Amino acid sequence: MKKQNLIIFILAFVLTASFAGAMSFNVNYIPVKNQVYLDENAEYIVEITNNGNFDERYIIYTNDLRWHIDYEPSVIRVPKGGSMNVSLELLPSAWASTGPQIVSLTTESTRTEESIITESSIYVKDWSVKDRQYAPSIELRVTLDNDNDKIDPRKSIPVEVYLRNRNRLNIPELTIKLYSNLLYDEIVIPFEGLGELTEMFSFELDPLTVPQTDSLTIVLLMENQTVNEVKKNFKIIGYSDFVEEKDTKSELFKKTEDITITNKGNFEKSEIKRMEITFFKSLFTKTTPKSEKKYEKNRMVVYEWNVNLAPQEEKSIKIVKNYRSIIYVLMIVILLVVFYYMSRSPIITKKEILVIGSTRQGISEMKIIIYLKNRTSDIVNNIYISDKIPSLGELVKESYLGTLEPSKILIHDKKGTIAKWEIKSLEPFEERVITYKIKSKLNIIGGVTLPAARIKFDTKKGNERVVFSNKSELRLQQG
Repeated sequence: MKKQNLIIFILAFVLTASFAGAMSFNVNYIPVKNQVYLDENAEYIVEITNNGNFDERYIIYTNDLRWHIDYEPSVIRVPKGGSMNVSLELLPSAWASTGPQIVSLTTESTRTEESIITESSIYVKDWSVKDRQYAPSIELRVTLDNDNDKIDPRKSIPVEVYLRNRNRLNIPELTIKLYSNLLYDEIVIPFEGLGELTEMFSFELDPLTVPQTDSLTIVLLMENQTVNEVKKNFKIIGYSDFVEEKDTKSELFKKTEDITITNKGNFEKSEIKRMEITFFKSLFTKTTPKSEKKYEKNRMVVYEWNVNLAPQEEKSIKIVKNYRSIIYVLMIVILLVVFYYMSRSPIITKKEILVIGSTRQGISEMKIIIYLKNRTSDIVNNIYISDKIPSLGELVKESYLGTLEPSKILIHDKKGTIAKWEIKSLEPFEERVITYKIKSKLNIIGGVTLPAARIKFDTKKGNERVVFSNKSELRLQQG
């Protein structure tokens, strides 16, 4: 039986070769160490030749569950027409058995998906050999954050370490050491022969750790000697998180908003801060610092600030909407209106001229009309009206039917005539009309202007007040 197994092994070893047909590449597996115990690794040199017209990437894998594959470099890039040697190790799994083995290894092009299957022979020696001295042999597998090489410093970093003792050697003290520029942990555990276990580690980083690339080394030590070692590269990602805090202060017809924007991340960030308000509101809005204004078609105004913040840096924006100017204007208008109504004369008056006599030589006789009206809801008492007639004219004495007769007439040779009337009171909204005639001593050509009538009366508070009518003008057109 032993002879038969030996013959099979020899034949398998002789037949170990690389299959190469009309392929775009060739592959050759050269055994370096293919007689191993279950706790040892088989070693090969893999020669890959690219016969194609393009640079290629290749992967090596096996579907045999009894073996794990590991090779360096992990990324196999071969230029067109070139070759590369790859160091490959086959690690026995928990399902591996002793005796001669044939392992199918597949080399595949990632671009063309062409593949070459190579059958490699391995002889696994039996542990029952007498007087064998076991060397520490531990399978080490590490999973870092579910094999995601991008680490968010705000979250915990879980690291899973799987160990399998490939032989019967009992290890009283096995040191598991994890270290990098940012991480460190170390534990010491006992480890039985042929045992397996999983250790979980968790690391916390400062959330403000700057983005960087780091390498976590996991090493197994027995009596200060390295048994196995694995490195895992990872990258601290950059993140920027703008947090906005708003403090609003409302006063009478004034609103102040203090906005503080803080970069809570670990990476510099630039962002456009926008605020949209109506055109009307923009007329009463001021900002600090000054923003850029953009006018939209829908009559909206957009305020924009370019916010560029380093980690933990903050920027303050003050927005003041002050409508007090409107109130001030309204108050002034109201005060003016109130003042106007308080100070205006309760009596309004108007003076007109009507021509009642004329010849080709000019105007000879005129009728003067004075209108009075009490425009308030109060009675106005003791009203005295006086009107001056220029010296060129004289008052025509007549019966004053339907109108008020002058109470006094004063005649002066040079200053003219002054007619006076007295009205005891005017009822609310009552109107009165005073008329009289004057005759010109000379015919008037072109026009005439008569002085304003003077009205004196008692106010509601008992004070005397004087108002004047308009100056009455009459112009004749020549023709």
